[in-house]
Amino acid sequence: MTQPHDTRIRAALDAFTEANAALAAQLEALTDEAAVRRPADGGWSPAQIGVHVAMVNEGFAGAISGASPRAIPAPEWFTEDEQAFARIPTRAQTSPQFEPPATATRGEALARLPSSGATFSGAVAGLTPERASAYCIEARIGLINLYQAAELMGRHTRRHNDQVKRAVASV
Repeated sequence: MTQPHDTRIRAALDAFTEANAALAAQLEALTDEAAVRRPADGGWSPAQIGVHVAMVNEGFAGAISGASPRAIPAPEWFTEDEQAFARIPTRAQTSPQFEPPATATRGEALARLPSSGATFSGAVAGLTPERASAYCIEARIGLINLYQAAELMGRHTRRHNDQVKRAVASV
């Protein structure tokens, strides 16, 4: 992409912050009982969704900051695919490390979302232009650079906001 670094980082942070706050607000509006009720289709409860998002926030923060070894130097052949987000599946099985516990509670989700959001936002804010473009992670949509990883998280959280709405409506 041709956007300046600061513009791209600010846009990723704004989208993520808005989506993370909206998810927390949805969970806040539920009762403890409603938050642990699983939908009729057997999917995750709203509390599980909140904990999952927090887990992914933490995992991506580690990759972006370098605290975890998930990010790798971009291969020589790598060029950023501006169509990568078009490959986001409608529904996907999560990786085992991001599977929320069946016992997740509303309180746990509400405690972890702001904390994980701050950790993720700090990692993104600390990205240098060099690291953002020259390091990649393997995601469900293919190999993406760290700019795209930062941008993906707002989309990921918005998608789970919609999942909470469906879960609440289906019970």
